[in-house]
Amino acid sequence: MKKIFFSLLFSFLFIGQTFAQSLEKVAHVDEAMGLKFPYELAGLRYRGLHSYREYGEGLGYSLRYEAEGPMKLDLYIYDHELNDLPEGVEADLVIMESKMTLASVKNAEKSGQYSNLKILTDQQIIEADNISFLKNQFSYNEVGSNVFTGKLTSESLLTSWGGSFIKVRYTFGGDDHILGQKVSQAIPTALAEILNQGGDPIRDEIHQNIFEAINIFRKDPHNKAAQVRIATYSMDSEAILINMTEKTAPWIAEEKDPSPASSILMLAFIAGNIDAQLIQGKAQDQSVAGARQVIQTYQLLRKENNLESIQEIETWIALDEHNALHTAFD
Repeated sequence: MKKIFFSLLFSFLFIGQTFAQSLEKVAHVDEAMGLKFPYELAGLRYRGLHSYREYGEGLGYSLRYEAEGPMKLDLYIYDHELNDLPEGVEADLVIMESKMTLASVKNAEKSGQYSNLKILTDQQIIEADNISFLKNQFSYNEVGSNVFTGKLTSESLLTSWGGSFIKVRYTFGGDDHILGQKVSQAIPTALAEILNQGGDPIRDEIHQNIFEAINIFRKDPHNKAAQVRIATYSMDSEAILINMTEKTAPWIAEEKDPSPASSILMLAFIAGNIDAQLIQGKAQDQSVAGARQVIQTYQLLRKENNLESIQEIETWIALDEHNALHTAFD
């Protein structure tokens, strides 16, 4: 349901270049570290975020960037729940972490995932704009069906910054080896630029912006700028957790082609949920608060004569009048 929800929501919100332009500026924001990751990194395009925190809080998350063919880059941010991690690349913890990358590659060859493995660079220190990285580079062939059949060149860059490990795994292959090397040379500078612009938590600034968007949306749910800001925050922020199920947007369960009003009501649920979580300072789903914002937005749309009665939301209204709205999500 969650994937369906976001698909419907963003198909509605994709208006001209508004949403595309917002992504061009920033693909992801790490609020705690004050880092803003661009939509394009060293010529590769952002493709999405993957969180590993369900397997352990210290495993962090990764961002995927891709280009044509087998060219791809994964940028990992994690800390293994280590306190006071030293900055840079000289500490034993950082060196050991870099060695673990090569160890995992060698294990992949032993397990039959890779073949023809060659270590090209081992623990080379490189500098870019006052940021040091440990670099490993290796080549190999993938083994199995539906894999790239030619030789692949892959490299890792690692540094410790802001209390976390920052690691890149970049892989390329195919005929355009020159382009692959150019991207390789551009990555350290691009990554250093991101790190040099970060450092101060920007959570308060971001939260203020989202509160402003929610307030605008409450008064004018048709406001496209507010809609895009709320929707983008709901996908990018790690400060919130929203559980999307059939219960959270029951009015679209039977709709094959949801109307713009239905999408606005879905966004209202998100807005109310975000607002309650940020006020409480805890990433914990607040479906009741989301439903109350749906009710408020629904009633506003009804006053505008833009919306017919929706039985599911009328049921929510009746439940809320008896302080029983929470039962809709039990």
